[in-house]
Amino acid sequence: METNRNQNIKGLIHSKLEECYEGLGTNAITDYVFLLVCKRRKSKEELVENLTEILESETEPFVDWLMETRKPKKVKCKFWPNCDKGSACEYFHPSEQVFLN
Repeated sequence: METNRNQNIKGLIHSKLEECYEGLGTNAITDYVFLLVCKRRKSKEELVENLTEILESETEPFVDWLMETRKPKKVKCKFWPNCDKGSACEYFHPSEQVFLN
């Protein structure tokens, strides 16, 4: 059974794929990116190499987003616990585990 954290991470990846590459945010590609980032902890260079065939010329911006998203959130959200952005919030929610670390 998948944890809520993993589901949140996959949801973020899926949403970004849909936003940047209309129709590409399939479950298989989302799972592949999740595997590369979370389970195998690939470097930026490895991610670019692994995703270029799928994402083509837009690989770099997507990987840059992934790398930025991997950074821990350090500033507490001033709206927590009533923040309506949930896991998409760029600030730390004390009840959340830090993303991808």
